[in-house]
Amino acid sequence: MFSCKKESVNEGIIDPPEKELEDPKITSISPTEGGPLSIITITGENFSIKKDQNEVSINGINARIISSNSTTIQAEVPANAETGAVTVRVQSKSVTGPVFTVLEVKIIVYMSETFAGSGTKGYADGDATSAKFNLPEGVAMDSHGNIIVADRDNHVIRRVSPTGEVSTIAGIVGEKGFADGAFGTAKFFSPLKVAVDAQDNIYVTDRDNQRIRRIDAVTGVVSTVAGDGTKGSKDGSAAEAQFSNPIDVVVATDGSIYVTESGNHRIRKISNGVVSTFAGSSAGYKDGTGTEAQLNDPSGIAIDKDGNILVADRRSHRIRKITPAGVVTTIAGSGAGYVDGPSESAKFSHPWGVSAGKDGAIYVADAGNNVIRMMSPDGIWTTIGGDSGRVAGHEDGNPSKYNYPTDLVVDNKTGNVYIAGYNNEAIRRIVPTEK
Repeated sequence: MFSCKKESVNEGIIDPPEKELEDPKITSISPTEGGPLSIITITGENFSIKKDQNEVSINGINARIISSNSTTIQAEVPANAETGAVTVRVQSKSVTGPVFTVLEVKIIVYMSETFAGSGTKGYADGDATSAKFNLPEGVAMDSHGNIIVADRDNHVIRRVSPTGEVSTIAGIVGEKGFADGAFGTAKFFSPLKVAVDAQDNIYVTDRDNQRIRRIDAVTGVVSTVAGDGTKGSKDGSAAEAQFSNPIDVVVATDGSIYVTESGNHRIRKISNGVVSTFAGSSAGYKDGTGTEAQLNDPSGIAIDKDGNILVADRRSHRIRKITPAGVVTTIAGSGAGYVDGPSESAKFSHPWGVSAGKDGAIYVADAGNNVIRMMSPDGIWTTIGGDSGRVAGHEDGNPSKYNYPTDLVVDNKTGNVYIAGYNNEAIRRIVPTEK
């Protein structure tokens, strides 16, 4: 018998040595100070693109990593963080960088209350507790601190004074129709949302009349700004333009008027007597510029401190931003759900109304979740009103309950937030209180 030795295919071949892991480097951190649960961005070199191969600590306390690539790590400052140096460990190698200063955070408790309305469907002017509404859907604030209300199924526009006194300023109660003119003559048909310009003129999305209306601040006379009353999508002169279910309206500092239009899934612009399509094309979800972008039943609209337009894109369950040049991006939301936290992971359900704070905060009436949400200037979403279990109801205090809130406006002088309590048949208010 013969035997032979089988040679290994690798015999005589030496495996190359593994590439030595390079030392990580930190070149900067931003910001250099902040509160617990704020976001810190660490810039440097030789970080791992695999998030779980990186570790970040502040003064020895581990931070949650949100995202990473070879040159940038985003992490959340720990809730129990203390001022100290930022350390990054990549597998077996580590580097210590600049000091991050942890700021003392004031604890704010958000208390909900019923500002006006008895909670019973109907119509009555008067003091806060006896007044009645019939599906109040939109709210805005004028320069005197009055809350303007689109009282949809009463087909009127109401005013709530700072003390809660309710009065009717336009429309004929219970009479749906179309007529311009003075108080007692003008008519609306399902007015949905309202806006106030710098001179306190009021703009109304008169949905079922397919028109944008204006109430003069001095005379109270109602006129038509745009729309011929025919449901359609026609751009052009204001008198000949057509809308399809205009939902919300906002007025820019230059006098331009922007309208969310659910029927055409677009944002329309009215300027110098001409209506044009500013953004959107057909139902869908797509970022882009102008008509390249897609929206899906855009509902709420506001303008932020930088002049960008914010849109509550209801059936996309997202909050969108449109620059003055018409570039559409997504601020927050990733499909229907309920998640607080960083913008990239936050979720909404049928966000209906949006308002912008002068400090960069964003407020959203998250109707499908029956809650009021707030994004801090550093991009973290929290629930400031409503049951975290998303249970509908009408309860004041903290915790509180809401039933399908459809709009809201923040008072930038006080920080109070006023809410159109659509199914609560009331105007609600959230008062932030330092604890």
